[in-house]
Amino acid sequence: MASLRSRQSHGTRDTIYFYIGVWIFHDTEKNIV
Repeated sequence: MASLRSRQSHGTRDTIYFYIGVWIFHDTEKNIV
């Protein structure tokens, strides 16, 4: 149970970082163009 919860929170954190990275990438792309 503990390992499942830990894996879930890790996946959520990875998803958040992924969306932040995509958002920053698109924002930078807009500023360059």
